[in-house]
Amino acid sequence: MANWISLKLCPECGTLWCFVPYEPYASFSFLVKWPYDEKCFGSIAEIGDARVLHEWHGAFLRENWRSLAADEIEAIDRWRQRTYMSHNPIDKDFAEYPNEYLSSASEIVRYAENTFNKSL
Repeated sequence: MANWISLKLCPECGTLWCFVPYEPYASFSFLVKWPYDEKCFGSIAEIGDARVLHEWHGAFLRENWRSLAADEIEAIDRWRQRTYMSHNPIDKDFAEYPNEYLSSASEIVRYAENTFNKSL
């Protein structure tokens, strides 16, 4: 685990999932499918104390959470209420707390390409 972010391998299908527990008290966790391999994850985790990965994970949640099943959306809405609709990556105030590395989830490809000096 790097700064409360980790990569988990599904033993059934082999998919890599990026796992982050969010506040309050690291009680609500999200899994986001990691599009690259473990080596890429580890290399990117070294940048800014895993800040790039956290920003990617948060951006992915922000961009995609409404496409989940209705019961999952309801659970996320309850969690958002517990975070005062501000202390989470979905409702984050970017004027007050701007991202340093990414503005969208798709920008992770830039770090993957730079990390391995190849086009993905």
